[in-house]
Amino acid sequence: MKSFIGLVLAVALIGTVRCNDPGESIPGVLDLTIDNFKTVLNGRKAALVEFYAPWCGHCKSLVPKMKTLGGAYLQEPSLADQVVIAKVNADKYHELGSMYGVQGFPTIMWLPRGKSEVDARPYNGARTSVGMMDFIKSELKKDAAYARIEELTDIARKLVQAEASDAGALIDDAKKFVEGLSGSIKSNGELYIKYMQKVADKGAAYVEKEISRLNKLIDGGMSPSKQAEVDKKLSVLTAFTAASEVEEEEEPMMEEEY
Repeated sequence: MKSFIGLVLAVALIGTVRCNDPGESIPGVLDLTIDNFKTVLNGRKAALVEFYAPWCGHCKSLVPKMKTLGGAYLQEPSLADQVVIAKVNADKYHELGSMYGVQGFPTIMWLPRGKSEVDARPYNGARTSVGMMDFIKSELKKDAAYARIEELTDIARKLVQAEASDAGALIDDAKKFVEGLSGSIKSNGELYIKYMQKVADKGAAYVEKEISRLNKLIDGGMSPSKQAEVDKKLSVLTAFTAASEVEEEEEPMMEEEY
C-alpha cells in the first residue's frame, strides 16, 4: 500500500514538472530575445537573468519559484528602479548564452548595474524565491549609486565647484538632458535638478548637511516605502561628492549540460 501511494505521488510530481513551461510568461519576469536583450540589459539597472532550455528538467522545476519571485518583485515597487528580473531561452538564442559563458541549464547570472557582460557572475545561491530575493536585496544594498545617472553626475560635480554665475547654465544643461529621459530614470533625473537648484541657492555645503539629515532620519527608523524614498535621495545626493561600489560572491548547485 505504501509503495502504491509513493508511486502515485511520484507520478503526480513528474506530471507537475512536465506542466511547468520555462518559456511561459511570468508577471514580474521579463522575457528576453535577440531583439530586446541589449535594450533591457543596458546597464542602467542591475539584473538577475535565468538562461534556460525548454526541455531542461531543472528549468521546469524552477518555474514555480520564478513565479513566486516575480510576484514578490511586483509587491515592492521600489525594486523596479534598481533591478530587472528576466529569463531567456538560451537553447533558442544560443549566442546570448555564449556571451555569458553559459554551458548548462539553468544558469542564473547576476549583472551589476553599470557593468558589461564581462562583469556578470553566476548566482550560486539557493534556487528558491526567498534565496534569490535575499540575494538581490543584498547586492542592491552594496550599490549606493543605483539612482545615479552618469551624465547628470558630471554636471552635478561641476556645479559644486562652479562660480555662482555659472550655476544657471549648468542647471539648464541638466534640464535639457532630463527632458529626454522617461520612467523611473526621469524621476531620478528630476531629483538631480531639485538638488542642483538647492546647491545654487544655498551653496555646496548644503549637500553634506542634507546627507547628514537624511542619515539621521534612517537611524530613527521608518517604513520600507519611506526608507526606499530616502535611499534614492541619498543615492543621488552622494553623487554630488564621491562614491565607491563593492561586490561579493556566493555558492554551488546542479545544472544540465547542453
